[in-house]
Amino acid sequence: MIQHKATTARYDGDPQTAMEIIRNIMTNTPVYLQMQKELRNGSFKDTSAGQALTAHFRKQLDELHRKLVLVETKLQRSIGTNDILLERQKEYSQAQERMQGKMDKMMEKLAENENRYARSSICVMM
Repeated sequence: MIQHKATTARYDGDPQTAMEIIRNIMTNTPVYLQMQKELRNGSFKDTSAGQALTAHFRKQLDELHRKLVLVETKLQRSIGTNDILLERQKEYSQAQERMQGKMDKMMEKLAENENRYARSSICVMM
């Protein structure tokens, strides 16, 4: 700040020192910030700060989009895997029902054979 001729002044609480400080300030050459200069020529997005923020937000947006695509891909794979598992479960249930049906028929035949055997044993004993 000293390189740019910054100075200090003491205010004693009276109007004379206040006026002296104001006179010194009034003789200064105005200094404009880069932002102020750039805003004269356009909007905030056209300033170097606006462009830096836009680039930063674009980078964040691209990263979020990449993550979203990754999550969607994983979700689609999961759905596909889930569909395969549901199909396998359905096939298993059908096979189980067929096996149960065969076992039921075998049990019926076994019961019939036991009844025949029991009847034929009764006939022989008499």
